[in-house]
Amino acid sequence: SAIFSTIHAVRPIPTSQEDTVEVEIIATENKPYVSLEYGVTKSLYSDQWEGELDLKHANAFGGGEVAAVNVRKGKRRSGGNKEEGSGLKNWNKSVTGGPLNWRMSIKDDCLGGSDAGYDLEVFRDHVGVSGSRGRDQTV
Repeated sequence: SAIFSTIHAVRPIPTSQEDTVEVEIIATENKPYVSLEYGVTKSLYSDQWEGELDLKHANAFGGGEVAAVNVRKGKRRSGGNKEEGSGLKNWNKSVTGGPLNWRMSIKDDCLGGSDAGYDLEVFRDHVGVSGSRGRDQTV
């Protein structure tokens, strides 16, 4: 099971209701799995450098849920203005001004059932398109 590392005992407990039984499970819960991944990549879409941070926590609320956060930050495409010059200061300005994309999700497969569970995802994503005014457009 994804929730328990060891199941020590399982026993039925009779109830006062007819045709019902409670089940007592004595088990050891898995330690939560946490991962942190990060990296730098060059986008094939925009031909720009992007940084990414990905955090994942399994068993987030004690019931086998998986919570994840992903953040991507890209470098703003320069408009080719020669007056801006070059150097670290202008590169830093283009990175801090670039788009910030993020994605958060929580999902639970309800103890491995293929037809049960939920997956909730909230995100913000940009696709940069250079227009005649030099603004990014959000799709």
